[in-house]
Amino acid sequence: MPANLTPEYRENERKFREARDPEEKLRYLELMLATIPKHKGTDHMQGDIKRRISQTRAALEKKSGLKRHNPFKVEREGIGQFAVVGAANVGKSAIVGKLTNAKTTVADYAFTTTKPVPGMMPFENVQIQIVDLPPVSEEFTEPAMVGMIRNTDGVILVFDLTSADPAAQIEGVRGLLLKYKAKLCCSAEERYTLDGIAHLKAFFVGNKLESAAAEENLKIITDLYGADFSVFGVSAEREFGLDEIRRTAFEMLDVIRVYTKSPGKKPDFDEPVVLKRGATVIDFGASIHKDFAKSLKFARIWSKDPTKFEGQKVNRDEVLFDGDVLELHI
Repeated sequence: MPANLTPEYRENERKFREARDPEEKLRYLELMLATIPKHKGTDHMQGDIKRRISQTRAALEKKSGLKRHNPFKVEREGIGQFAVVGAANVGKSAIVGKLTNAKTTVADYAFTTTKPVPGMMPFENVQIQIVDLPPVSEEFTEPAMVGMIRNTDGVILVFDLTSADPAAQIEGVRGLLLKYKAKLCCSAEERYTLDGIAHLKAFFVGNKLESAAAEENLKIITDLYGADFSVFGVSAEREFGLDEIRRTAFEMLDVIRVYTKSPGKKPDFDEPVVLKRGATVIDFGASIHKDFAKSLKFARIWSKDPTKFEGQKVNRDEVLFDGDVLELHI
């Protein structure tokens, strides 16, 4: 059976042969595997590419002096970490590039992202880390990648509003992640089940809202999933709707921002103390200094809560809300 290699595959093969850096060679080998036609005529070629990928990775690990190299390990930054997932060519990298300072690769062919690319997404006065990942596909979905996804605070699932079947894209991603015991949910009160399945908070983002059929497809997906997930459309190309991603991610973290105030001075609104929702005055104090838990007598609060007046004296166990200002007295 003839291989019938595509121009895209041949271009990746050419770049592989020209590459001199081992990491660059690995990238183009992975792209070759992703773009080679999948049929019996290429079985031997696929096996050869997989063998060379394995050898190149082993050489890189040996060179770095590491016994185990996890290419999907991303150090956390900011107040939370989200994985950006989706099928090939849905525009994940374009969205991440617009939302953050990350140097993503955007092109009109599939599988341009072969390793995690983290970036910091600002929301008002805090930063949230979002990580662009390779497409969720049979070729690129590895246990290490799903392991990284399982440890995030949530998932942003991107789908293509111009697709003939966007629901199939979504179900394909959900099915592959579940295969590796990562289940996308609207809430994650029980993070792990007895059989090791991680329940991950997620929301769905339809990209390419500028296209003609986008509104109809967005309605279809909202009707199918809107009862369980937040679903909305954006246009990375026109930078429309991106603020909704920022706000939804922040709200999904279920945190509050509380601000410090010294007696006789104005509050510091530049550096909030970020706490889990339901935190109390004593939690706030302990986050600033461990000794405050023992020496704190009371606090004065400035709150948006209409039941409280400005500078009201509150006890150590007072529950706090987003935007509260506290003056601690020890």
